Order: sequence, then structure tokens, then C-alpha cells
Amino acid sequence: MSTELATKVSHTKGLIEKRKTQLLEVLPKHIEPDRMLRVFQNAITRNKKLLECTDLSILTTLATCGAFGLEPNTPLGQCHIIPYNDQATFQMGYQGLIELARRAGTTIRVGTVHENDLFEMECGTEPKVIHKPCIKGERGKVLGYYAIAHPPTGMPLFEYMTKEECIAHGKKYSKAFNKPDSPWQTAPDSMCLKTVVIRVCKYAPKSILAEWASVETRSGVDLQTIAPASALVDDDGAIIETVASEPTGEPVNDLDAIADKFEDAEHIADGEPPSLEPPTQERKMSHFDLMQTLKAARRESGKTLKELEQISRDNFGTVVANLNPEQIETMIDILNNNA
Repeated sequence: MSTELATKVSHTKGLIEKRKTQLLEVLPKHIEPDRMLRVFQNAITRNKKLLECTDLSILTTLATCGAFGLEPNTPLGQCHIIPYNDQATFQMGYQGLIELARRAGTTIRVGTVHENDLFEMECGTEPKVIHKPCIKGERGKVLGYYAIAHPPTGMPLFEYMTKEECIAHGKKYSKAFNKPDSPWQTAPDSMCLKTVVIRVCKYAPKSILAEWASVETRSGVDLQTIAPASALVDDDGAIIETVASEPTGEPVNDLDAIADKFEDAEHIADGEPPSLEPPTQERKMSHFDLMQTLKAARRESGKTLKELEQISRDNFGTVVANLNPEQIETMIDILNNNA
């Protein structure tokens, strides 16, 4: 190890040690502090490019990893700290998404379908997936990927994408897709699995939202500051990409802000930027447009998400997520009349 590199390693270890109290106080109760501190040090000091990143961006990403209780840059693949120029950035792995959902009561299983496997799926009122991997001989080339979510209540949800669809997704939304060190090149199966996990989570976002809320309400970290909605992108497998900014040290209890951030992340991941502008006359208002208009109306009326859900139950006997377009329009009218 060169003298320069040894100096950087020593500096980074000292930095983490100096700020370990702040980094460890946000950990979930089930995480062992000493182990996580070692993981933090290894994640940074074993990557020369990360050693070139600013101290503030390193501390910010480590605080985010700690708040979620996910180990960065390990074979578990829960999350990653990636250097972009001189900024260390946090990126969620698909295993991290699965872990957050598990803590919130939703089990997610994933699978890779090969050409010699038996694979059947049915959509409609009774959706189901049958996958019997080939156990005699070669399984053949990969055809596609799927994720199945089992929420605490209701029927299982699943999402399937062909390999070509996943690769096309990566090419469209990852600016570094063709770089030799891009995870789309070094670990394409993991990136494809993450893509289907993201999609199935969008059908049942409340599971991860609940865990996200528990992260934000622990004192010592403000993820609204650490990871603003503008940084929530699906790029190189990222769900969250942190920016360098000091944590406020105050707990966040605004579930509306958390929900807005999650909702925006869903549509950014699909390449559809969040917009509150009404659709043009040439384009019929889509479900997404209606939900965005409903969100804007709720903000204007001053109602909380909890109050919005109660209005939905009082008028339609179900939650907002289950409303049809006509019911959403009625909800918008109710909020506008009460504004």
C-alpha cells in the first residue's frame, strides 16, 4: 500500500471513528453496532475511488445505510455505496428492498426463468404463477424474471418481465449502462431481478412506506434532507441516491412528505416525471394524472393522508388505492369544495 493510499485509509477510519456516535445512534434495534461499524469501514476503505470522495458525502451515505439497517457493499447485496466523481452515493439493492418489505410484513420472492424450466402464469381475477426449474440437465438460457409479493392481507401480487424487457429498461434509464463497470454489465441478472422487484413493490407500496416511516421517525436522521425526492431515480439499480447535505438531527414525522417522495420515485423509475399539470385535451386523463391531481387537491385542502383515507372509506367503503377513475374524480371534487 502506497503512503498516499495509507494516509487516505487512516483518515477515513478516523473520520468514521470520530462520528461513530451519530452514525450508530440511528441503527434499528436489531442491528449490532460494532459489526455495522466494521462493515462501514470496510465498505469505504476497500474502494480506492470511495477514498477520493468528500467526507460529508461519505458520512451522509453511511448514515442512510445505518438508518435503513442495511449493510453496504457486502455479498448480501442489500445496498451499495457508489462513487460518482467526488461524491459517495447510496444505492438500494433488490435484496435491500426485499428486506424492508419483510420487516413491514410483506414477503417477496424472486425467480429467474430458463428456457428448459416449466413456467406458467395466469392473470385476471385469480392470478397465479407456476415455476418448476429444470433439475435434469442444463436449464438453458435465461428467458425472464419474476417477483411475487405476499402482503399481510389480500392476494399475492406478481410481476414478470422478459430478459429483453429488463435490458431495454436498463438501456433507457441507466446513463452508465454501457460502461464496463456498470452493474448492468457486471451483474445483469441482479439488475433484472431488481427491476421486477421495483415493479411489484409499486403495486403494494404501503409495506415499504411503513418501514420507511419507521426509519424517518428514529431520531438523528432526516431522510427528507439526506435523500430528497429529486434524487430518487432508477439509475444503475438505484432507488435512492443521496446527496451531500448535513442531517438536521431532528426526527421526521410527516408521513405526507414520505408518501409524496415514494409516489414520485415510482413514476421517475418508469421515466415519467412527476407533474401536477392537467393533461391536454388531446390526451385523456390517465389514472396517474388523476392520482396526481388528487394529491395536489389534498395538499391545497390541507388534509393529511390519514384524513384522505377516511374520506375515501366514508364515501366509497375502501382505501384510495382501490378507487376507480370516477371515484377519484369525486374525491377531487370533495377536496376542492372543502378547500
